[in-house]
Amino acid sequence: MMSFARSLLIPPRVFHLADPLSLIIGARYTEWSTNGSSGDMMTQHNTTPYAGLVYDINDTWSAYASYTSIFQPQTYRNSSGHYLSPVTGKSYETGLKSTAWYDGRLTATFAVFRIQQRKCRDSRGWRLR
Repeated sequence: MMSFARSLLIPPRVFHLADPLSLIIGARYTEWSTNGSSGDMMTQHNTTPYAGLVYDINDTWSAYASYTSIFQPQTYRNSSGHYLSPVTGKSYETGLKSTAWYDGRLTATFAVFRIQQRKCRDSRGWRLR
């Protein structure tokens, strides 16, 4: 089996909406292909966007919230020999971040996140919980 994956990071853009508030947006383009020994082939193309807001509370602390979509190709096959579909989903995160200690060498982050994934399967094709 021969597989290849190629990703291209689209550089993030930062928009300063107000003095302490910034919007960050970007994307990643992924091209993934595999060619099995039995001659079957699977090719996937996907663009996964991401976005975030950062609010600078003061010179030490920032609050942030972010979103990204998920696209993760799988090289496993199901019991019928077919490639499993890529894992897809969404990720949300919010938190506080600081970089003020020891000239920025020590940072702190407090975050909560939620990840929703679809098409998570094991090598037998069984759905993972």
